[in-house]
Amino acid sequence: MRVAKITPLRPFATVLFLTVELILFYLILTTGGTLNMVASFTSILICPLFCTLLFTKSTDFAFTLPALCFTVIADWFLVVHGGADKLSAMICFCAVQLLYCARLQMHQSSGLRIIKSLSLRLAFSLIFILAAFYTLGDKTDLLSIVSVFYYATLIFNIIEAIGQIRTSVLFPIGLILFLMCDTVIGLNVMAELYIQSFYESDLYSIINPGFNLAWMFYLPSQVLITLSLFKTHSEK
Repeated sequence: MRVAKITPLRPFATVLFLTVELILFYLILTTGGTLNMVASFTSILICPLFCTLLFTKSTDFAFTLPALCFTVIADWFLVVHGGADKLSAMICFCAVQLLYCARLQMHQSSGLRIIKSLSLRLAFSLIFILAAFYTLGDKTDLLSIVSVFYYATLIFNIIEAIGQIRTSVLFPIGLILFLMCDTVIGLNVMAELYIQSFYESDLYSIINPGFNLAWMFYLPSQVLITLSLFKTHSEK
């Protein structure tokens, strides 16, 4: 399979990319209002733009670039529109994880291993969905089903990415940070629903430490996933 080639402009562009992201990261963690929204969305938008400009086609690139684009669309709903359409955002995030799943399958050693992986993924997702029905009961809706499917797919992606860590060290780390971001958001949502006096509890202080804890994990996850496309050798 073909992989991304090193270009003379890549070191300079990478330093510029990381510098801009670092500045935006600081703004995300220290500002609010419109400036925070613009910094947040811009930081995610830059990732697929950086990929488009600097990477040649490869199997990893073919699945990662559209995944980063779907991430931008999801954040358009969540960040720019303030979460007014959470279902559309979660459908986009599901597409993201399915594309990362496809990226991981391309590194499987045989078709049999791909079938085994997909079968285990299906069972894993069904367990999560059944658990959602059991926990939420009549409150189960399409958003909750899509959300648990997304979460199950992300967890399984992490497991497989760790198993393929020789292929890319940055990719599993990026996915783990992705999961940590979603865990913080999930804890906030669940705590608001089920914990009385949540805003006065110790849990609130932990997951809301005075800055955007979710984005402290989220932006680095996207930067690392983007940089995981770097290849310095040829794959057979």
